[in-house]
Amino acid sequence: MIKMKKFLLLLCLTLMFIPGFSQWTWQNPLPQGNDLLSSSFPDALTGYICGAKGTIIKTSDGGTTWSVLSSGTTQDLHSVFFTSVSNGFAAGDNGALLKTTDGGSTWIALSTNPEISANSIWFTNPNTGYVVGGDVNMTGTILKTTDAGATWNVVPNSNGEFLISVFFPDAGTGYIGTAGGNVLKSTDGGTTWTAFPTGATNPLYSLCFTNPATGYAVGPAGFAKKTTNGGTSWTDLHPGSTNWFYAVTFTSNDTGYIAGAGGVILKTTDAGTSWTALTTGTTFSLNFLSFPNDNTCFTGGYMGTIAKSSDAGATFSVFPAGPTNALRSVCFPNASTGYAAGDREILKTTNGGTIWSPLPGVSNYGLYSLCFSDATTGYASGKNGTLIRTTDGGTNWTELTTGTTKWLYSVKFTDANTGYVCGGGGTMLKTTNGGNTWTALTTGTALDLNSICFTSAATGYAVGSYGKIIKTTNGGSTWTSMPNPAPDSLFSVFFANANIGYACGENGRIVKTTDAGSTWVPKTSGTAYWLYSIFFTDADNGYATSDEGLILKTTDGGETWVKILSPTLDILYSVYFTDGNTGYVAGNHGSILKTTDGGIVFAESKTPAPDLFRISPNPAVSLIRITCSQPVDGDVIVTFFSIDGKMILQKKFKNQAEYLMNVSMLTSGVYLVKIQAAAGTRLIRLVVREGL
Repeated sequence: MIKMKKFLLLLCLTLMFIPGFSQWTWQNPLPQGNDLLSSSFPDALTGYICGAKGTIIKTSDGGTTWSVLSSGTTQDLHSVFFTSVSNGFAAGDNGALLKTTDGGSTWIALSTNPEISANSIWFTNPNTGYVVGGDVNMTGTILKTTDAGATWNVVPNSNGEFLISVFFPDAGTGYIGTAGGNVLKSTDGGTTWTAFPTGATNPLYSLCFTNPATGYAVGPAGFAKKTTNGGTSWTDLHPGSTNWFYAVTFTSNDTGYIAGAGGVILKTTDAGTSWTALTTGTTFSLNFLSFPNDNTCFTGGYMGTIAKSSDAGATFSVFPAGPTNALRSVCFPNASTGYAAGDREILKTTNGGTIWSPLPGVSNYGLYSLCFSDATTGYASGKNGTLIRTTDGGTNWTELTTGTTKWLYSVKFTDANTGYVCGGGGTMLKTTNGGNTWTALTTGTALDLNSICFTSAATGYAVGSYGKIIKTTNGGSTWTSMPNPAPDSLFSVFFANANIGYACGENGRIVKTTDAGSTWVPKTSGTAYWLYSIFFTDADNGYATSDEGLILKTTDGGETWVKILSPTLDILYSVYFTDGNTGYVAGNHGSILKTTDGGIVFAESKTPAPDLFRISPNPAVSLIRITCSQPVDGDVIVTFFSIDGKMILQKKFKNQAEYLMNVSMLTSGVYLVKIQAAAGTRLIRLVVREGL
């Protein structure tokens, strides 16, 4: 049986300038929700999969259960290879190269150049291994070790192309796939390499050889080729699909598989002459293939998807378990019972988040806010004036009449009967009979109101677009605009007590009041990312959530904020704590995380490479936002390259806090974005899609 390792140039950029690790663990989806990029099965029961945000997961029972391992890095890990059940390596962005000798319980960061990103790793024996990738100038790099990773030497490579995949059919013969469609070949154990053209110019995402002479290469848009003379010449295969292919592997000379975008897996039993499409049960991209034996297949990819077949691909079972729609609000009426609501979904837990189950009857609603007035009575508001109510703990939901089609972004109840909901165009509604009827209130603004908070039955606050803050002291009968020193839109407001309150929003904006809203003072959050939700467990200890899994924490009433590492790259829209230590965050792709120690920060075992710039969103459809973790003076040059190194577009910015670019004119695919400034250069992989 022939194993392959692969690399997919895919989604995510790395989270930057994170000082440490905190104790936030996945609760939905399970075992985790980051993209998975590579797998290695040293035997039929033991397997490892790596991916975005330093993800490494392990199974010891043939895929029945999976555990999330602590890799010690936030870098995307593109390739994993185990030489035995206990000894393995993982490689990824910014010099990330890890080793374990205890089955993944601990990982040691090996020393490599932080400017080199590793795309694929392969070992021919326990001591001899290879890592291929490239640097910030998109120059291909080959590293070799002969002492099980203790030292790595750069192997000369005159080809110069960005390197994507590596495969050794035996100890002496190796092949590397490049971004430009060439194959590099070595016949002396990787000491020297010779380039052979495949007749294509697209990247070779995956290689597999059934013997030193016969091999296969796959890539974008249904690209598949075969050689029978050791790479000297290549012939086209016709798998019958135009999907992008990210992985190829063969279990015998004749039987092979290709996996790729749209959940496609194709199978051949005649050495590539003909192919049959298999039913995988998912439409998510599949980025890797592993066959511990001829019949057992593991594949997976987007949002943590894993699929397993025990009958050579005839049938597949797909997990992780758990809904993957965006969740925009989370709340707990008591320590054990909680709810999370979002796009066409409300989830409920009755055991402190161990299990989250979808509730019926809400699949038609796009929801933004959730509030419970007691353990069983709750309200959710959302798009087009939607407001729904449950009186039996979420088993049944009924629509309430609001009299508006404005989007309703926030709902709050001050007691069992009295509640408020606010939204688009300055909309504010009030009920005094538990939601049976609602009355429109006059707010004095036509700006969107995104969040509402009450400190007593009479006193409340709402915040919204362009920094708008309004206050009532008479239960909403009248509202007064409060001064705000910044025009950034505010998305969330929270009061720790009657006098001390906080609001957060665009461009990392946090403002604080200590006099019941009469004055608001800006606080430095340390990020330019948008902050979507803010929550305080007391006057001093608070949290805010943001893009790319960023969680901020303060222990001094907002004077300073620490960036806490979470295990996801998803946008986190909502944060809620049931006590000083136990908290939950929820966000995109059904992400729910929990902490039971207040998100304590620990020192990171290896200082990450200094990364000045971030791009969001990633994947992107139209506009992208480029932000910097520190002030940048002078020119910032942003250059887009295709994966084969051709410059697509370039734009220059000067003395700006953030940089907006429209990428809607680019075709779907993977691009390398080079950001140059006096303070440093950064190379980031960006995925552009037609739709998300």
